[in-house]
Amino acid sequence: TAAREHAASTRGVGAVAEWEALERREYNVTMRDGVQLYTLVVFPPGTSPDDGPPAVTVLDRTPYTVKSTMDTLAALYAWRGYVCAVQAMRGRDGSGGHFSFWGRSADDATDTMAWMEQQRWSDGRVLGYGVSANGIAESMEEVEEPPPPQLHAQFITVGTADVFSSAYPGGAYRLSLITGWLEGLGEEWYVPVVAHNEAYGPYWYPRDLSRMWHNTRVPAIHLGGWYDIFSQGTVQSYVGYSEHGGPGARGRQWLFMNPYGHCPGGQFLYPHVGEAVVWAINFSYQLYANVTVGTPLPPSGVRHLVLYVLGPDPQSSAAPADRDASEVAGNFYTCLDDWPAVETRALFLHP
Repeated sequence: TAAREHAASTRGVGAVAEWEALERREYNVTMRDGVQLYTLVVFPPGTSPDDGPPAVTVLDRTPYTVKSTMDTLAALYAWRGYVCAVQAMRGRDGSGGHFSFWGRSADDATDTMAWMEQQRWSDGRVLGYGVSANGIAESMEEVEEPPPPQLHAQFITVGTADVFSSAYPGGAYRLSLITGWLEGLGEEWYVPVVAHNEAYGPYWYPRDLSRMWHNTRVPAIHLGGWYDIFSQGTVQSYVGYSEHGGPGARGRQWLFMNPYGHCPGGQFLYPHVGEAVVWAINFSYQLYANVTVGTPLPPSGVRHLVLYVLGPDPQSSAAPADRDASEVAGNFYTCLDDWPAVETRALFLHP
């Protein structure tokens, strides 16, 4: 929602729907097993897939509706000269096959990028974008070895690269999140499948990039919230890519954490809450542009960690009435190049 509002504000009233006036094509892209996935492609203003110059593509793969996903993607990136592609995942919104709970995300993303490289309108380079479930699908893009060579950068928002730890944190099934989400999608038939795989094993391997950090190859932005359902997964992804990633990923990651929840909630309580979203989106323009023209990374002027320091709840009686005083105690952003040093102390309990 915040990304969509920012896109609209930078383009003016009605920007989100303006992509429908742009040139577009609809495809059924064939995967390695013959399943076809519905893919909507929107082209930058003034360009045509038939006679325009090949361009970089921003890809977003979703279990939700393709057109609503394109509302945000095109508003953010089509106006900046990128081809925008949204693909419905298996069994969803016009795509063939059966819903796979991200189990085929790596295979399908690899096949889709290979298909894109062969299209006249593509220059062969792909940038990844995804929020929530789409961000999880994006995280799985590098699970397959070798990772897709067409992928050049990613922007992952409120997602996780380890689905098992989000479905079974500490070994306990996350009933309201997983069952509720599947029921909301109309895919409740899949609940027993997740329940049957209570123990970590081969079922989870294609849904877990954390066992394959060495396979990551691209710079990425990780945007999350301290109150988000995937907050731990967002931080884990940043650390995994940055400290254990392969060439091209290690040391080329950026983490933005604000006090958002996954849906509207935390952002109503804290000052400056939406600023990290705007910063991350604006930074994605810089990162994508640098990757596109081959400028050395990291881009100047942006530190690797942009973290919201939580202070008193501004609406509680414990919070100072003066905002400046509140910010001294917390509720501000800090920018760091690395995590603060850890100080350990031994404590001994006694009567």
